[in-house]
Amino acid sequence: MSLANKIENLNNKKINLDKKITVIENRLRLQNSKERNKLNNKKKSLAKIFLSSNFKLIAGNNTFSIYEIYTIGGLIIMHQLDKYKSTILLASYNQIVKMCLDTITKNIIYNQGKQSYLHDRKINKDIHDKLCLINGILIRAKRLIEDSDLEYLHQIGNNEFIKLRKLKLDRKHQQIIASLKNNIKTV
Repeated sequence: MSLANKIENLNNKKINLDKKITVIENRLRLQNSKERNKLNNKKKSLAKIFLSSNFKLIAGNNTFSIYEIYTIGGLIIMHQLDKYKSTILLASYNQIVKMCLDTITKNIIYNQGKQSYLHDRKINKDIHDKLCLINGILIRAKRLIEDSDLEYLHQIGNNEFIKLRKLKLDRKHQQIIASLKNNIKTV
């Protein structure tokens, strides 16, 4: 075999190896993307549970960006609350929120959350303060769950989810009634 043939064979092998490397890199990117999407969906569902709690009573009605929702979900995962059922989480969140209705307790919980929360430049100050409060609530919720009877919290959480579903249905019924009244007026 001549030197030119050897070089051509080596170039062909190099091209084949480059193609295989590209295929493997693409598979890894796809796998990483799937894992990231799975984690993001988990964060969204955990944040949704938290935001369905009575948190609005102490923080008002806020809209959070998707980044902030992922941050809330990340805080929940960081505090290892993702291993508990949604009913247990909702019950514990609501119990801590009830404690926060007292301004002194709210400040204590806020400061506790602020100590272990790092400032994120992508989040404005108003939301940052709410995330510090959320972090404090999550810290307290973890302690509450660890010190409580899980079955009792599960029952409380089930009742609270039933109330939420009932409120949602009532709102939907009110919207239907209002639209029917508007249709009758136009006829």
